Amino acid sequence: MPLPTAPLVPERRISSRHYYHGPIAVRLRSGLAFVASGIDVSASGLAFRCDENLPPDAHCEVHFSLPFANGNTHSFTLHAVVVYTALAGEVGGFKVAVHFQGPSAQARELLAEYALQLG
Repeated sequence: MPLPTAPLVPERRISSRHYYHGPIAVRLRSGLAFVASGIDVSASGLAFRCDENLPPDAHCEVHFSLPFANGNTHSFTLHAVVVYTALAGEVGGFKVAVHFQGPSAQARELLAEYALQLG
């Protein structure tokens, strides 16, 4: 039997993701707020671990800071929508992926710069 030439599930990411292990403050529209642990970030979204099982399409606000190679740290507060939630496996809790909704031009530029510095 020949090997498949394309993945069974197509890649849905718009831009490449880069490792990010830092705190992320999350606030849902319902008012529920908690701190999550970052997994990765891209110009279009991020993934994090948390104890909350968030439903797909849930809207939230995420706040996090990224360190840049020049020594500066930039903080972001962005609106996002949950793309998926899955059990996080052995570490426990849930892995949540969110897509940023309407980030400012400055935020998009800084996120792209962060990705470029990590190559």
